Amino acid sequence: MQGIHCRTVAAPLFGLHPSGPDAAADYPHLLNICKQAFRHLPELHRLILFDRDDQVLRPLGAAIDRTIQRQDPHHTLVELPRDSAALESLRHLCRCVLEDEDLKRLRIAADLTELIQLLQSEQVSPISLGLHSRRLLERLGLDPWLLSCMHQVRTFGNWMGHPQDTGRNRRVEQHDVLAMLCSLRRILADYPWITPPASPGRESSAYGP
Repeated sequence: MQGIHCRTVAAPLFGLHPSGPDAAADYPHLLNICKQAFRHLPELHRLILFDRDDQVLRPLGAAIDRTIQRQDPHHTLVELPRDSAALESLRHLCRCVLEDEDLKRLRIAADLTELIQLLQSEQVSPISLGLHSRRLLERLGLDPWLLSCMHQVRTFGNWMGHPQDTGRNRRVEQHDVLAMLCSLRRILADYPWITPPASPGRESSAYGP
């Protein structure tokens, strides 16, 4: 109404908490109120409703998903291929890194343990996989030539953590998961990543020792 173009609007529930045993029946009415309230913003692409109470937001989110026919990414499961040598190699690498005493200081045990459990399942949650993989790499070292692999893992983790930020309703599929896991395997396989500095008084050569 003020001529300000808004592509994204975030709003609390403004005391419109559905309550009582029939609370879920109020959600369609609540969504209709939001729809009517923002009809004057034709450029609006994203409406965020927030509240402190997770018990209110979860069923509300489910009602929104049903209304716009959106698949909830938190409930998505992707089947992992059986008898994959690459996946078994990744599991082995994760176990080796977990047992490496020199890496205890990096506080990666929790994410590694969760990754190992996920990779032992027949089906995996892409969101859990993405978040734990991204956090793991954030705590590890970095060598420039592995930057592209690390970027792929981080991008996948961001996609899973904020699935709607890309502006596309794209379903995560098995090849997406495998591409990320291949990058993760490549990074872990090249440990240690930190190149030791040259000895004092010596110049390193690109062609010799």
